[in-house]
Amino acid sequence: DDVFVEFAETSGIEIETEFAWEIVDGLSDEVTANLTSGTGNIDELQLSNVGGSVATVMFTVDATSGACAGDQQTFSVIVNPEPVGDDEAVSGCSVIELDVDLQTLIDNDVASTFSWYFVGSSNALLVGQDSGTDVDNPSASSTLLATVVNNSTQPQTATYRVTPTSEDGDCLGDSFDVIVSLFGDVTVFFSTPDGTTVCAGDSIQLQGLPSGGSGPYSFNYEVTPLTGTATGSFGAQDNGLGEFRGTGEGTVEV
Repeated sequence: DDVFVEFAETSGIEIETEFAWEIVDGLSDEVTANLTSGTGNIDELQLSNVGGSVATVMFTVDATSGACAGDQQTFSVIVNPEPVGDDEAVSGCSVIELDVDLQTLIDNDVASTFSWYFVGSSNALLVGQDSGTDVDNPSASSTLLATVVNNSTQPQTATYRVTPTSEDGDCLGDSFDVIVSLFGDVTVFFSTPDGTTVCAGDSIQLQGLPSGGSGPYSFNYEVTPLTGTATGSFGAQDNGLGEFRGTGEGTVEV
């Protein structure tokens, strides 16, 4: 946050007084400042605390009027922590039920409130991604609830932007994203035409050809008897290519 300090000479000396200030204690890897010393009033200083607890930053200030120097003074500034959020990646197939506790994404455990919205304009191939929120009308819920549906066969992405604010100190943290990747529906068809005949005890090669989604793909073939005594089984499968062996007489569905 920005820090503003205005110095004043109180002894009654009429000669113009100059002030020099310096941070002497309290800075660390988690508590930082864009300036550590300066002259005149403090009006461009920014202090940041990304730790999990309140910090105290100590200053000294020296006043000089002409050739005379006053006693050095000290003062402190209390720096409340700001929440630090981590980006979250969620992935699924064509439908994702989002139920994200946003507090669990705060890396430094600062208790926070949240404001979140869907980033960008709605994609016609995605349904439910904005959940009624946008940058001008964000949600204030601490849980990101949404049902996102990908009606296409191609991968789509929905991104939510979250801005945390600390509950105790009203300190605004940097925004972070929840990125949802939906791979889309996958369909498969066989290179072998429907109605292909195989003799009992013999085998044929069936090649499954996928469409949509994003590879690499895995395949799981099942045999359903439809008529007669016909049934069958698959041997080893390799990238959609499987050996089907039929038994009995009738019709099966693969």
